[in-house]
Amino acid sequence: MTRRRLRVLHIVQNLNYGGLERVVADLISRSDRDRFETHLLCLQYLGRFSEGLGRVADLHVAKPMSRLSMLSPRGLTRAIKRIAPDVVHTHSGVWYKASLAARRAGVHTVIHTEHGRRQPDPWLDRLLDGIAAGRTDAVVAVSQRLAEDLPKALRIPPGRVVCIPNGIDTTLYAPRPDSGALRRELGLAAGVNIIGSIGRLEPIKGYDMMVTAFGLFLDAPSGRDAVLVIGGEGSAREALQRQIDELGIRERIRLLGWRNDIHDL
Repeated sequence: MTRRRLRVLHIVQNLNYGGLERVVADLISRSDRDRFETHLLCLQYLGRFSEGLGRVADLHVAKPMSRLSMLSPRGLTRAIKRIAPDVVHTHSGVWYKASLAARRAGVHTVIHTEHGRRQPDPWLDRLLDGIAAGRTDAVVAVSQRLAEDLPKALRIPPGRVVCIPNGIDTTLYAPRPDSGALRRELGLAAGVNIIGSIGRLEPIKGYDMMVTAFGLFLDAPSGRDAVLVIGGEGSAREALQRQIDELGIRERIRLLGWRNDIHDL
């Protein structure tokens, strides 16, 4: 007799850019297909990291919802009922609404992964997430610091929180010799020291502080030939470019935008 696979539904805003989105995509692509039937429901749109996931999971996009859906997410509840998951796994940004819809859809097990919190933590976020935590069976924190902070911030027992650090594919991202191709693409000589960073260009990431610090570093002896290379895209890009121009260091910083060759970078 063949055992029925456990049907797991991940709910997220979208899979476009960012570490959270990459982690969700990796969770889906690496799930054991003999044990799990995996579904993804995006509340906005699928996004870049969803490419290829249709081979291993069923992909869904929720219908547009009004602001009142925070009180009564009827459309989302219907969508979850149609998928009929055994487990709903929510991710940062959708916790309150998705957990409410999951319980109203009759889902027995709800898990949430908290990928990070704004600092300082707004009181409304703490209130809504605390309510959502009350209808969630387990809360996963992606770092030990976050696992220690969540019980106090959300007023939940420490035993409800488990720490599972984000994983890295150490084969794909293993150290490798510098072929020189990227240096040639960026017009950087072999001896130029490169400081690199990859991430979303959003205010929460603090790239304005990195640019300020790099400007100061250029005055130090060890920074005189350095170049800062940032791979990633986001809403703060124009503001960062203005900051770079105001500091007069345009020639020393490369904003690469979205890249598909992160392992090479």
